[in-house]
Amino acid sequence: MKDSGIAAEIEAPRRHIIERPRLTRLLDEADARILMLVAPAGYGKTTLARQWVETAGRLCLWLSATPAFTDPNRLAIRLRDTIYPIIGSAGDHLEDRLRSAPPDQAEPEAIGSFLGSAMDSHDNRLWLVVDDYHHLESEEAERLFDQFVTTSGIQVLLASRRRPRWATARRLIYGEILELGQSALAMNHEEATEVFDGRSAKQLAGLVALADGWPAILGLAANTVAADVPGNAVRESVYDFFADELYLAATAEVREVLAKFALAPSLDADVASRISPGADALLDVAVRLGFLQFEKMTGSYVMHSLLRDFLVRKCRLGADEIEVVVKRLTDHYLEQRLFDDVFVLVRDVPQSEAGRAATNDALAKLLEENRSESLGPWLEHAQNIRLVSPVADLASAEVAFRKGQYKHAELLAAQAAERLPPDSVLKARAWFRAGLSAYHENRSDSALTHHRAALEHALRREERMHAVWGLLTATLELEQDAQPWLDELEAAAVDDPISRVRLANARLGSGYRFGRIREALNDGEAVWPLLERVDDGMVTSAFLNSYAVCLVLAAEYERAIAVVQREMAVIEEYGLTFAVPHALASKIAANVGRRHYAAALRDLEHAERLAERSGDAFSTGNIAEPPQIAQRRRDSRVTFPRFEANYCRCTRSHSRH
Repeated sequence: MKDSGIAAEIEAPRRHIIERPRLTRLLDEADARILMLVAPAGYGKTTLARQWVETAGRLCLWLSATPAFTDPNRLAIRLRDTIYPIIGSAGDHLEDRLRSAPPDQAEPEAIGSFLGSAMDSHDNRLWLVVDDYHHLESEEAERLFDQFVTTSGIQVLLASRRRPRWATARRLIYGEILELGQSALAMNHEEATEVFDGRSAKQLAGLVALADGWPAILGLAANTVAADVPGNAVRESVYDFFADELYLAATAEVREVLAKFALAPSLDADVASRISPGADALLDVAVRLGFLQFEKMTGSYVMHSLLRDFLVRKCRLGADEIEVVVKRLTDHYLEQRLFDDVFVLVRDVPQSEAGRAATNDALAKLLEENRSESLGPWLEHAQNIRLVSPVADLASAEVAFRKGQYKHAELLAAQAAERLPPDSVLKARAWFRAGLSAYHENRSDSALTHHRAALEHALRREERMHAVWGLLTATLELEQDAQPWLDELEAAAVDDPISRVRLANARLGSGYRFGRIREALNDGEAVWPLLERVDDGMVTSAFLNSYAVCLVLAAEYERAIAVVQREMAVIEEYGLTFAVPHALASKIAANVGRRHYAAALRDLEHAERLAERSGDAFSTGNIAEPPQIAQRRRDSRVTFPRFEANYCRCTRSHSRH
């Protein structure tokens, strides 16, 4: 007879999940738009949430939070993906918004409002369920979520181990939020009787009293044969007592596999087979024992956090065994691009060498996919484990660049480029980042050197085009011959709308620098229809900015105003807030040319406030001159050329982004 994986003297337990009409009725009768289940682990919050949303014709969007959600950017992306069936393509530019704003200037409320506004209409039967909400540990993440809920008007059901910061006493008192807490979620005698079908009244009374209504203990106890429980035990030790009963019901083989399953942030048959050959065959045994619950909709297996903690304490795997399991799990999760699972795992095993390697690999993949908005929590973890690598240096350079720390970014990027192997696809990116950082520091000679190195090490067409673009901008800044780089851009632009728009932008920049404005405007007009095919807000806004500059310098002020209006629409769509002062500079110049000085002054004051708030030194310096111009509007012929010089510098700073 084949071994079932369960010791012969212990019968296979049953799953004891019961309906709890007492609680579902409270939720049914609630008038609040936000419902919260708040209690420690093991109070049946997730089970109750699933039971309730599956009744009365409710529609449900389910979001399971993880420790990665402490980062508001990661929360925003996962939230966008969850509500995709409702908003469709309306959230497609979220990553552009997250990348465009420096991390220390990020506004969670703005991102929450952006996602909430995308849900302009939805079925009133729809509920967003957020399980394990307590993982939103940062204030920024909670502010983002609160703003999303406020803006969208969506109905929300939260399951959390703690009350959210935004769930104030006032909102609870005035009925905006309904909270079912620990006392409400604890099992009463009637519910416990249903769980313990067949137990004696005396035995049941003792267990319920000892457990104090904690469903986790009652559920485990129901899965074991009657046993004497220590009379002086506290709840936590009672839980371990019954968990141990289940554990002892398993064979040695199953116990070892359960300990490995406990390391996996997410588990299905494929993951189980990766953990240990043949382990997938033991999943059903783990379900029968009560250690796992099978989710039919996802095909995954769920282990309660309390059982996971018990197994980690009970079955201390050797360091070598942990290394093997972590290596197999992280390899699988990275192949499947399950970055949140990798993050949870490596954070839980900070001493693991396989975890360190996976952290480095995850950073590399995020960089290769240009997902700089997701680097924050990974870099924090890398610093915690003291990871030293060129990939970590490059990731730090990307973050430093977004913060405006250009000298630091150049140093880190150049250091990474020197240490990365020649066959790394990140080597050219590192040199390119060093070049852009130097360019921002007004050191175009150094930028030129870095961009030449980027061109030399480019392994792919995209990397080569970035290097060529960097060489072109640095060469133009130095007023050297840029024709070779213009020619290469032109050759690449034959079948690529983005390259053609970039080429036109380069010609516009060359035109207002070297006096070929009319020729540059003709190029701009030719590529104008292609803008509809360019799904890159940075490229589009930079082109429109340069186009507006040339129109102003050609004294075509009305057209310039129209182009700025389109640029502002692109800025709004992609969340490119840093570019607003640059767009306003063109509008100010056009209004000065039209002698609309009051309008120019209003925009100037707005641009100054934005530039000072963002800390953009280029914008602040370049728009500091026009107040005297606007206020001395009696003789604009004298003052306009002075503004024009500053105005062109402002446009060059926009192109650097």
